[in-house]
Amino acid sequence: MGVDRLKVKVSSKVPENYNGHPLYTMENCTSCKACQRACKQEAIIIDVDAKSDGRKMLRSYILDFGKCNYCGECAKKCPNDTIIMVEDFGKMEEIVGSEVYDISKFIELKKELRLRDYKVSHFENPDNCIGCQLCVLTCPVSAISVVRNEKEVTININPDLCGGCGECIRNCPALALGFTDYRGWD
Repeated sequence: MGVDRLKVKVSSKVPENYNGHPLYTMENCTSCKACQRACKQEAIIIDVDAKSDGRKMLRSYILDFGKCNYCGECAKKCPNDTIIMVEDFGKMEEIVGSEVYDISKFIELKKELRLRDYKVSHFENPDNCIGCQLCVLTCPVSAISVVRNEKEVTININPDLCGGCGECIRNCPALALGFTDYRGWD
């Protein structure tokens, strides 16, 4: 399941003041939009549903590499180190070019680059699960599914789809979910 992309060289010269290509890892993202506010090029667009009870649900994260000037301000302003800068201009230019990346493309890019260990959601305390399905509703990449039968609800998390954003963990009222290390992409 690869990302379709055109491998196009945008330029062969490293831009002045190049601080790397931003990589949105999703890990520990709180949907605060600090990266969007920091981006003077308006290359980052985030859609978040804010609920009346204070919960935030990340709906989309878009980064337009055609607008990005690689200044690194998005990574500097992120309070949770969710954005990291990949400082391999040639490789990143070949891979991302001037494309527009969404959450699913960033997950594929993380797999392709294998930059570090990854965290994904899992049931840390499965007996706590009350079957409310908030984890399913808040997952921006549809990595969580539910199976209902007459007597029980089963929640499944697909670690290959999970980007590690933690939306499900933050929104779980029963504290059933947590992070775990995942190395299944090797």
